[in-house]
Amino acid sequence: MTEVVRRFTSAGIARFRQFLEKARTDPGAAIAQAWLHDKANAEAIPGLVLFSPISGTRRLDAAKFVDDVLSRSGVRASLETDCEFWAWLVAANFDHLCPKDVKTLCYRVGTDCSYWIPELKNYRRRHRHRLSGPYFAYRAHLDDLPSAMGVLGTRMNEYNDLNERVLSTEEFQTSRAINYVVTTLYYSKQSNAIKRGVSGTGEGCSRRLIDVLAQFALTYDLGALTGPQLLAMLPVEFDWFRLEREVVCRQTRKR
Repeated sequence: MTEVVRRFTSAGIARFRQFLEKARTDPGAAIAQAWLHDKANAEAIPGLVLFSPISGTRRLDAAKFVDDVLSRSGVRASLETDCEFWAWLVAANFDHLCPKDVKTLCYRVGTDCSYWIPELKNYRRRHRHRLSGPYFAYRAHLDDLPSAMGVLGTRMNEYNDLNERVLSTEEFQTSRAINYVVTTLYYSKQSNAIKRGVSGTGEGCSRRLIDVLAQFALTYDLGALTGPQLLAMLPVEFDWFRLEREVVCRQTRKR
């Protein structure tokens, strides 16, 4: 079943914010399809339809879903900077993108609205959005996606510490070498998941990696290095993560 793609009006954004506020504590909160399509809340984007809802579980799946939508729009550049479009697209796929707490049965919305209504002009926060974040990472590494699985291989309905550490710095977002290192160290090809201990505070964790890379940046031009070159420069504390592990890290960032 096809569905016309829309963008929220100012009234639609306000109503979406009201829903997010209610959803934090009310297990009965739900997005009514009627107000997603009401002309007062959303404007149709001419000629653009969704052929199917979002599917899959990983951020890579989310990115490919959005890329397909934008590739058919004819106005990719315009929609990429349209916060109201991104907010509507998340709302239209909300149940797939936002899990519910198993105890309270409330959506795990959090207090940071940038997960749902993007802050595209703030590079330290724009990556948090459940759809635009994966999409822009995907586009930045389109010619070498396997090296970006450290940030694209995580679940689309979670946001862990690794994503925050890597994507909140503009240089790190787009660096091929840094994303190669992150993927090589922290992503398990066998389990298609992040390895255990990545989000901790011990040696070799993601926080330490970012600190080490920041120190390297004072001396080296990281943009001139290849992934293997940068990986070889890391201290021995990161050796443990070079080994493939089958254990999935279940530590997700608390919002």
